Amino acid sequence: MSNQETPEEARARKEEAKRLRRQRQNIRNLVASIGASLGIVVFLVLVVARPDETIPQPIDYEAVASQAAPSAPADLIVPDLDDTWSSNRATISDETFGQMWAIGLISTTGDYVEIAQVFSPSGDALTEIIGPGGDQSETTLAGSDTIRWTLIDRSGVSDPGNASYALTADTTMGLVVVSGTTESGVLFIASTIQRGYPAIWP
Repeated sequence: MSNQETPEEARARKEEAKRLRRQRQNIRNLVASIGASLGIVVFLVLVVARPDETIPQPIDYEAVASQAAPSAPADLIVPDLDDTWSSNRATISDETFGQMWAIGLISTTGDYVEIAQVFSPSGDALTEIIGPGGDQSETTLAGSDTIRWTLIDRSGVSDPGNASYALTADTTMGLVVVSGTTESGVLFIASTIQRGYPAIWP
């Protein structure tokens, strides 16, 4: 009996070898695809789905004011605002012009407003708080035509920062400066302070 391979057997052997190679290649591709998919899932879980811990949490400025009040040189201005406003800053600090209570406020529409209450200010406190420049004019707010505010429009200066507009007035609780990125936001917060503290105006 001859052990020599017939052409048909050779063809069959080669076809089977090709089939086995394709099968092994398909298995390798499947394993690689599964590995890549798992890698993407791990990446999404660890990086994308994880909360961004760098996002600052809102500050309860009313609670901070309650804690700071006993050592403050005067009553602190703490506006009563609804949920459309949140705070990213509330602190008493010693500045070159005197001690200052400051609250940073952000609205849901993107306004940023800062309240600065300076106790016994010395030097050019206003310029140090909001920066130099701007057009000044006297104004009153709705609810009282006797309380005078100074309106400062800094929208035309080269770098107004977060103080494109400001309203300032002297009160029995210190110099009050309300500054911010929009005139409407500044006017709203200043009006809230004026209504909430009717007895502080000299």
